[in-house]
Amino acid sequence: MTHKWKGMAFSTFGTEPKHTGYDSEKLKKIAHASVEYSPDRFTPHERIKRTHIEARKKLVDSGKVDWATAEVMALGSLLQEGYNVRLSGEDVERGTFSHRHLLMVDQQTNRKFFPLKSSPYMYETRRGRIRVFNSNLSEYGPLSFEYGYTLENPKNLCMWEAQFGDFYNPAQILFDQYLLGTEEKWLRQTGLVVLLPHGNDGAGPEHSSCHLERFLQKVNSNIYDESDIDGEELSYQRANLHIANCTTPSNYFHILRRQMLRNYRKPLILATPKQGLRHPTMRSDIKELEEGTEFAPVILEKLTKRDGKIKKIFFCSGAVHMKLQQVVTTEKHYENCAIIRIEELSPFPMNEVYDALKDIHLEKETEIYYVQ
Repeated sequence: MTHKWKGMAFSTFGTEPKHTGYDSEKLKKIAHASVEYSPDRFTPHERIKRTHIEARKKLVDSGKVDWATAEVMALGSLLQEGYNVRLSGEDVERGTFSHRHLLMVDQQTNRKFFPLKSSPYMYETRRGRIRVFNSNLSEYGPLSFEYGYTLENPKNLCMWEAQFGDFYNPAQILFDQYLLGTEEKWLRQTGLVVLLPHGNDGAGPEHSSCHLERFLQKVNSNIYDESDIDGEELSYQRANLHIANCTTPSNYFHILRRQMLRNYRKPLILATPKQGLRHPTMRSDIKELEEGTEFAPVILEKLTKRDGKIKKIFFCSGAVHMKLQQVVTTEKHYENCAIIRIEELSPFPMNEVYDALKDIHLEKETEIYYVQ
């Protein structure tokens, strides 16, 4: 296995890619290829044809991307760059919330169709392999298998998605004994990505929270070394676990690509949206994915009127920003506010938060809140 890790670095000496963007024209082709089919060879479900296939084409042609489209663009671009992609979980082909549809079922023959793998454009341009598996109703086994797969080859982007974020519970041993201490105990690296749908969106007990607080408690305490001049310079390399709660498709795109383009590997816990998968405010311009762009750990929104001075600052993370944004933009007494979204929780983006606060020009009377 060692020869497959040639060219990779111990995380202490690891470096970040200059950018994680990709050619915008190729991204559009990837998105179209992900829903491409020949009518004489494949018959999609009418609802899938209307709400997924035609909707994606229309969205991409308008210069926008939603969550699922950003994901398929990230996977397709990595395939073209020679990386292998594996996605497993209890409902990943379709997506628990019927948003992904990487594999579709022919309504005449009942055969599965995988356009991202078999469409003419992707067949000609991809240099890596892609595998997508609906696993049985087990977490411990499939997640452990994907963990082992990441150890074998750093060019494998292995993602495991829980049907609901809470469902990682039966695999707690894997997290505690292996994932969180692989590098410290055995000098091995893993780039496993764990996707955990997160949010109190009416699904009831055990279908709501992915318990980000549990993962945050397991982050090592020596991420920030006082001897570092820049404070955060080596925080990515020192953290035993990277945790993010992205609110934009562009950030989801960039964080998946960053996972492979850096020259070292770290496990990544991603709290993913439910309602936000289709929410009109959770869309990105394709320009935010093109070459020269990168992941944004902090997003600052200024919502000002009149004199433009910020009177209230709301910190938040995750899907709550949609409700917060709605309240702030509709209630009169919330004029001249700013929302600071924390997209990455570990390592905590201290420098970016400082920069956002400097941009706001804090005054003595400015009120600061954290919303969750």
